[in-house]
Amino acid sequence: MLYFHRKTLRPALSLSLLLIAGCGSPGHNDNPSQQITTGRVGCLASAEFFSVYFSTHLKPAGETPGSNITRTRFRPYCGDLPQPGEVFFTADIIDPEIRKTPIAIQVVAMDAMENPGNPRTLFDAPARSFGKGTLEATFAIDKPGPYAIHLIRQDSNTGGERDRLTIPLNIGLTADRGILQRFLSPQFLLLVGLGVVGLVVFLKAYRFDPMKKP
Repeated sequence: MLYFHRKTLRPALSLSLLLIAGCGSPGHNDNPSQQITTGRVGCLASAEFFSVYFSTHLKPAGETPGSNITRTRFRPYCGDLPQPGEVFFTADIIDPEIRKTPIAIQVVAMDAMENPGNPRTLFDAPARSFGKGTLEATFAIDKPGPYAIHLIRQDSNTGGERDRLTIPLNIGLTADRGILQRFLSPQFLLLVGLGVVGLVVFLKAYRFDPMKKP
């Protein structure tokens, strides 16, 4: 029969509990697209003088009022959405001074094969100020591919462009990377690390246990 030395087993159990607790911590959320920063929930996007916290929600294409509502409808995303559909975009302007300047919202398709040098525009809202700091837009994505949301800050006097913040959107392009992302997820890597630590502790305890018969 194998016996574990108490001095060896206690640190191993403590380390195992710490690793398991890390799987449920905010830094390893089940939704990797969601980041918690300075008390806000969302995704950070920044240009040189312009930053926002944003999130996107998806109503899948083909969903009817009578169909079952899935978790996809309520899950927030950053730049990778699983499929085409109706997209709900929300952004919170960080700098109070930026809220006073006019900002235009534009959504374009970035498919260079179909529209080289001339991206197709899906949504175009004229520039205006957002005193409360919240930008919202709803637009439809009809097919998988690369897209981009442009937040264009304009000069209040001349109307010219002062700054542009581009948020890339990849619609339906993550399916091929699904298996790789699953194996590289923090949860999977933590479980692998936990297994390696347990194996090492087991081998050391068996090898150096003073109660083990020669």
